[in-house]
Amino acid sequence: AVVSTQSTGGIAALVSAHSSTLQTLLIRKCVYGTKTLNAIAHCSKLRVLDLSQIADITTDASWRALATGLPLLENLDISWMFGLSDNHLTLFLSHCPRLQRLNIDGHKQITTRSFRRMLVTLPDGRRVRSAQYLPSLRYVSLQYCNDMDDIELAELVELCRGSLVVKGYYGEDVEFSGSRHT
Repeated sequence: AVVSTQSTGGIAALVSAHSSTLQTLLIRKCVYGTKTLNAIAHCSKLRVLDLSQIADITTDASWRALATGLPLLENLDISWMFGLSDNHLTLFLSHCPRLQRLNIDGHKQITTRSFRRMLVTLPDGRRVRSAQYLPSLRYVSLQYCNDMDDIELAELVELCRGSLVVKGYYGEDVEFSGSRHT
């Protein structure tokens, strides 16, 4: 189905009409409001969501509704969506256990804080990948994300033992080198 964003109800109407069966939703470079976000949040079977290059989702309530309403989400692209914070990203990461692919390219204020829970420290002091927090995550793209800690990313990749690919600032694979990156 094709719908113009200028038509009556626009994207929100289309999404609402298909919310019980919708599995893939690609909405790029759009401006939309709370009505559309609430409609997306009711797509409980959604597996792929691309909201890249859209206008700001400024309310915490909108982020919470999206994160908690999409339990089957496997692929999320929220790249170049200005206004995203670590708190918003952590909401998604905490509520989407099936997430496999994440693209957050272009976020200047996102840090590695959202990913720290992926690693746990065992009683003997060893650090390992968490079995509860993002157990399915296999790919993260962080191109042009200024505030990522290279050391933490490299440790995360190393401790995930080949099960996670992280793309760094310039699109390069983040690798553990055993030394501090600058």
